Amino acid sequence: MRRNKLFYFLNLTILAFVLVVSGCSSRNEKNPVEKIDGKIVPAHNHQGQSEAAPHSNVINKEFLDSYKPNKTDYNFYFTYKIVHSWWDAVALGMEDAVRQYEEKGIHITYDYRAPEEMSANDQVKRIRKAAALNEYDVIGVDVADIDIVTPVINEIIDQGHKVMTFSSSDSGKEDGCKRIAYVGNTHNMEDGADLAEALCKYLNFKGKVAMLVGNEGAPCHEDRAKGAKKVFEKYPGIELVDVKYDEDNDVKAYNFTKEFLKNYPDLNGIICCNMSNSVGAGRAVFEEEKIGQGNNCRNGP
Repeated sequence: MRRNKLFYFLNLTILAFVLVVSGCSSRNEKNPVEKIDGKIVPAHNHQGQSEAAPHSNVINKEFLDSYKPNKTDYNFYFTYKIVHSWWDAVALGMEDAVRQYEEKGIHITYDYRAPEEMSANDQVKRIRKAAALNEYDVIGVDVADIDIVTPVINEIIDQGHKVMTFSSSDSGKEDGCKRIAYVGNTHNMEDGADLAEALCKYLNFKGKVAMLVGNEGAPCHEDRAKGAKKVFEKYPGIELVDVKYDEDNDVKAYNFTKEFLKNYPDLNGIICCNMSNSVGAGRAVFEEEKIGQGNNCRNGP
């Protein structure tokens, strides 16, 4: 007879973002829909324009509402880490922003592309190709790996293009990046620490935990993991027994969790640092009947 165990899942993801860019060159209109990475998605989108304050961490709503675009037509290129349902939801918000700007007489188009599997080298190819086309006002990138992507961002900017970073992955000024703006989460490490504290408290500061990070080198994934690890190190009763990089892939997270459960039968919790791994981990735990009765498995905020 299998013994029920208590598992606590913390899904450390960015909840929302707004893409904010400044205007520049002109652009032709695209078709209303197009096929991107095997999916049919709207082609005529983008989101609220705003010149980012150079050294401000937060752009308030009043600033956004008062922003006046310099032109009536814009075209943008965005590449994010990986094709994922969360990003499909983001696209809906972008479409809504496009409609709002259309009502103000501002026509916006965008390309919104990502690989099926996370790859910084793939990301580099995409933004270089976008720059070579010379038809985008701004190129936006959700940085997959600071060391690989930052030099290319700088290279493209030196060629005269505008490049911003967005979402929860920044290639910051402190990394030597010349990007014109960053819009997204600036406290991933704090998020990881806060939720690790919640996990430790739930376990009464005693137990074995494992961690699923995401993609090696991705700023948001790595920072969440760093924040969580610092908390675990504070408590002698908490033992971090294993860490795996699942590349933001729920199937890989599922398989790694199966390994966790096999190798550590007395495991008490799993902390998850990206959008997909809590899905794969939860499925594996459910199948192994390791979730106790009632509310023994909880999702982080």
